[in-house]
Amino acid sequence: PPAAAAGEPDDAGQRILAAINGNEFTLLCHRIVPLAADPAAPAHYELLIRLLEEESGMVPPGAFFPLAEEFGLLPQLDRWVVSNLLDWMAGPEGAAIVAAGSLYFVNIAAATLSDPDFPDFVELQLRRTGIAGRAVCFEIDEADLVRKSGDAQAFARQVRLNGCRIAISGFGESGRSLELLKQFPADFVKINGSIVRQALAYPVPRAKVAATVRAAREIGARTVAEMVEDDGTLAMLRSAGVDF
Repeated sequence: PPAAAAGEPDDAGQRILAAINGNEFTLLCHRIVPLAADPAAPAHYELLIRLLEEESGMVPPGAFFPLAEEFGLLPQLDRWVVSNLLDWMAGPEGAAIVAAGSLYFVNIAAATLSDPDFPDFVELQLRRTGIAGRAVCFEIDEADLVRKSGDAQAFARQVRLNGCRIAISGFGESGRSLELLKQFPADFVKINGSIVRQALAYPVPRAKVAATVRAAREIGARTVAEMVEDDGTLAMLRSAGVDF
């Protein structure tokens, strides 16, 4: 077929693919802070990905995600993230952090959950770099878990064979959250930020936080609150028994 003219949809898809193949992304992270006063507790981190063009202000942050999704490129982008994270972990700076027991949380796209080859790719990269799977926690959004329950179950089962952990993010919004937790045991439960931001002022979201903590403890999972923005909320979460 004739090549697409610049500015047409195919051109945008090719641009994202070229960025993946050309290593035009960078990985950042922010710390997942433990709420218990334990100075020996290892630091955990959530991984963030940015297109280098974003750093120069040429592209709005995260603008590439809907394009990557539209053109079916999210599984390839997730492969790039895993490969580059493990390469960094295998280097001197990353190796010291991994040795301290730190865990890196990697968001997994819904399309990647349906990619039957992705768990094999993860295993191959772990073997290539010599990194233990226990240093990686794959994060599945609750909405994706509802829509793709079978794929998510299969994905979790396979990556756990390599020691990787599983987190559910955005937890508490579906109305089926506690039921899902019984069907899909996770190592970490990340409470939806919209619930956390209202929990200090309103009793219903505060009760959701407490119920999530209780349910997570029953299955041996640890809880993480998303979008904590003030000291009052932090104190409330600590008293409710939230772990991070």
